[in-house]
Amino acid sequence: MSSTTDVLKIQITALTECYQDQSHKQVILDFSTFNEEAQLNYLKSVLHQPLIGQEKEYYETHKEKLEDLNNFEQQILEVFYNDLVMKDYSSAMILAKEQFFRKQILDDKKTPLEFFQTTQSILKRACVIKDEAPLQLAEELKKHGYQNKPSIQFVCLKLDYELGKQQNENLESICQKVRDCQLSNLAPIFDVQFKTENIQNLFADAQIAYSTINAALLDKEVQTEYMILCTNIVDLAIQYLGDVQLNGDNQYKSYSNKLNYFVLKILFNSIPPSYGGIFFTFDRGFVQSKKILHFLNNLNKFDIYIAWPLGVKLNARLFDEVVKSYSIVQRQQSATITINQILKLFQNCFAGKYKDEEEQEVLQPIKLGSTSSSSS
Repeated sequence: MSSTTDVLKIQITALTECYQDQSHKQVILDFSTFNEEAQLNYLKSVLHQPLIGQEKEYYETHKEKLEDLNNFEQQILEVFYNDLVMKDYSSAMILAKEQFFRKQILDDKKTPLEFFQTTQSILKRACVIKDEAPLQLAEELKKHGYQNKPSIQFVCLKLDYELGKQQNENLESICQKVRDCQLSNLAPIFDVQFKTENIQNLFADAQIAYSTINAALLDKEVQTEYMILCTNIVDLAIQYLGDVQLNGDNQYKSYSNKLNYFVLKILFNSIPPSYGGIFFTFDRGFVQSKKILHFLNNLNKFDIYIAWPLGVKLNARLFDEVVKSYSIVQRQQSATITINQILKLFQNCFAGKYKDEEEQEVLQPIKLGSTSSSSS
């Protein structure tokens, strides 16, 4: 194995190594579309949270800065400091490159790369940059001496793909960028978002699309075993099966079995087992449908058949809903649910332990400033 593939293997493994142990390290958080003020404040609170066990030291070091925060930011920070589990439930975070330069997020005295190497941040594990120029990014990393550091190792490249069409005009260029990432020792996360106007033909169209994408990747000499593929196929499959209301364990069990078989059969028929990992993306909002949680919970049944490490990439819509809940808290001085609690549900799902009644226990609203958090 070459030195390049050695590096790529280590990076991909960083996202997926614990899958067989049903570990938590299978969630990628995607903040790359955050740009509104409330969203940026929320993101700032995530980036600057202290490591578990170092809260007191963090308070002393940043006391003046914390006292200067406005009320809204202070409330967010309080909630996070009382519920410090996010770093234990996620393996990476995606940020847009331009977010690095927003003063309200990072210390403007440091470069983005310096920030991710020095801050007490969950991003010590892995940071993904949403970037359309991987070769240029690689040069920047090399210039600052960070090309082999543990944080900035990945690039996320997104492709919108309309099912049912014979060609996609952007596919070839994106596949080349995926290859450019690998040549630059940056592990690519290839985020393919399907769209369709003929949902009834999803089963056939999705298989054709995956096969077409795989052929395009191989044509550009992409080593797919050192690449993560993100896909929204579960969202579309739920739409295909009908967005019906379900009640009771039996209905959810029957439905999730159908959903699992449908999705996995598409993947088995069209994606080689050599892929470095498949991460499911959802744009339905948090628990808009418990069908997603039951789908993930059911994956354990198929472990012996599944060749790829599986995970979840949570998109900004989910975080936006939490941000809005913080805004409500600010006005009403009531309580809120944090992303950390939501991540606990996904932890239970990957372990095959998710139950509807346990969801009620995990999602207990947290009173602002409370010292009794749900971090246990």
